[in-house]
Amino acid sequence: MKKTWMTVLVITTFFVISGCQTQPKKQSEMAQPALTNQQLMTLYSEERKVRWNTVRGSSGTTIYNPDGTGVVEWGKGDHQGQWRIVENFVCTRWEGVRDGAEKCFSFIETAPGKYNAYNEDGSFEGDNTIISQ
Repeated sequence: MKKTWMTVLVITTFFVISGCQTQPKKQSEMAQPALTNQQLMTLYSEERKVRWNTVRGSSGTTIYNPDGTGVVEWGKGDHQGQWRIVENFVCTRWEGVRDGAEKCFSFIETAPGKYNAYNEDGSFEGDNTIISQ
C-alpha cells in the first residue's frame, strides 16, 4: 500500500511540475530589447542558415541571402521567397506559405547565435539558432 501511494505521489509531482512550465514571456516583459534595424542589417549582411521551432510545433530551416531572397525548408517542402528589414522587424514572404502573405518578427538574443522570435503583437513565436554563417 505504501509503495502504491509513493508511486502516485511521484507521478502526480511529475505532472504538476510539467504543467508549471511556462512559455517565454511576451516581448514587452523581456529585460533585453529587441534587435534594432542596424543590428538586424549587420546580422543578415551575409548568407545565414537558421534553424527554427515555433510554438505550434513546426520546425525547419531558412536560408537568408543578403540580396533579400531566401528558401524556407520544412516538412511541407521548400519554398522560395523574400525577406526584408522594416522598423526593427524581419519580414518574410514565402511562395506557398501563409497564402503568400508577409509576416514580420522581432528578435531578442538569448545566447550567442540564439534568438527568440516575437510576432508583431509581441507574442512569442518560437526560437531561432544560426547554424551557418
